[in-house]
Amino acid sequence: MGLKVIQQQCVGVFAIINTTTLISSKITSKMSYLKAVILMLHGFWRIRMNYELKELIKNADIVRFVKSKRMAWLGHVMRMEGKRIHKRVLEWKPTGRRSRGRPRKRWIEDIEEGIQIMGIGGWRNLCNERAEWKKITEEAKTHSWLILFDRASSIR
Repeated sequence: MGLKVIQQQCVGVFAIINTTTLISSKITSKMSYLKAVILMLHGFWRIRMNYELKELIKNADIVRFVKSKRMAWLGHVMRMEGKRIHKRVLEWKPTGRRSRGRPRKRWIEDIEEGIQIMGIGGWRNLCNERAEWKKITEEAKTHSWLILFDRASSIR
């Protein structure tokens, strides 16, 4: 593996960790693997500074970057076979009663709001066209409304 591939994997894992509340053992094992690879390449592992992370993502806005990675993952999962666990979890509709109060926003609902803001219709069909979906995720990295929407929703 080259250094560029390792850096892309690291950024992806860091983006996942920053956007989730629970770190599964699978992600933890990926982190251990990446730490070992970085140790072999650089000779040391340390927590990166903010300016170093910005260099890794090429000064992109971190919120837009994470949202675009989420959209890319959504496209990947939507193209999977129906029996795969990732797809089953994504399409699962929980049964039973919910707790009192406002329902918590699901992961897919957050992404659907971003897609709606971008003005993309029929996204479920577009996910199956890999090249078209890649263009959409690249556009999400530069879409100005995504960052404004995220800040407005966090104020509530």
